[in-house]
Amino acid sequence: MSELGKRLKEAREEKGLSLDDLEERTKIQKRYLAGIEQGNYRMIPGKFYVRAFIKQYAEAVGLNPEEIFEQYRNEIPSVHEDQLPEQLSRTRSRRVLNDRGSKWMDMLPKILAAVFVVAFAVFIWFIWQNYMTGNPPGNGKQTTGNFNMEESGSLPEDQSSKESENGSGGTEKSGSTQEEGGNTGGEEGEEGQSETQSVKAVQTSGNSTVYELTGTDRFLFKIQASAGGETWVSVRNGAGAVLFEGLLKDGAAKEFDLTDDSAVKLVIGRAYQTEMYVNGEKVDFALAPDETITQNIEIRYVKNEQ
Repeated sequence: MSELGKRLKEAREEKGLSLDDLEERTKIQKRYLAGIEQGNYRMIPGKFYVRAFIKQYAEAVGLNPEEIFEQYRNEIPSVHEDQLPEQLSRTRSRRVLNDRGSKWMDMLPKILAAVFVVAFAVFIWFIWQNYMTGNPPGNGKQTTGNFNMEESGSLPEDQSSKESENGSGGTEKSGSTQEEGGNTGGEEGEEGQSETQSVKAVQTSGNSTVYELTGTDRFLFKIQASAGGETWVSVRNGAGAVLFEGLLKDGAAKEFDLTDDSAVKLVIGRAYQTEMYVNGEKVDFALAPDETITQNIEIRYVKNEQ
């Protein structure tokens, strides 16, 4: 057992807490808590999560995390090397976006000038055709009159053929109209349901947030790593049963049908690289994910009364 593990264990025992009590308080698995006390960090997925779990452990037993990190810095793994490439990649991507934006701004005046020239040329051509090279007014009117007479003569035939076609296809059109009406009603029903759905944060404390889902008769939940990101997540149902625990990388996602459950409870390692969806709608973090990196989330399902 390491010196850090001894210090944490003594503080836990002074509080009269068992590992099970600490697991319930921190939402960290008991085996990870035991690994921290024993100084065995191999079972924990990554240096970042080692530091995050130690911080939560220390806070739960009343110790100052900053003092713990400073006093036992030789035992706690550092994550500076892991964070540096990520920060560099973000800086480079911002530079690329800025360069592209400046190029578009440089080209925009040229594009607008070209559009103006083309529009002006079309306008001049139109004026020339109608006023400079057109037929005399008398001929123009006579031609127009003849054209109208021919059209009026052929109109009944076209109309009768269209009416016969409409008569033969009237039943099909009526049937399709009914089907379209039924589909429209179904779509409006689904839209009405999505408009009444609400996911609101009702309580925040430390790094924990409680949401309430109302106005829907289903609870389809999806958790996903953002593109190019990586996050460790723990997913449990309202009864505390583990549905998933592990790493999600580069857009990977896990989906759960929790319609028959009362809630979903989450431990998210990197909130800024994690996305949550309820019934296809994205749920925003109540706590800023860039500031509160490790978060505990609970979404309670308030079912509609029948």
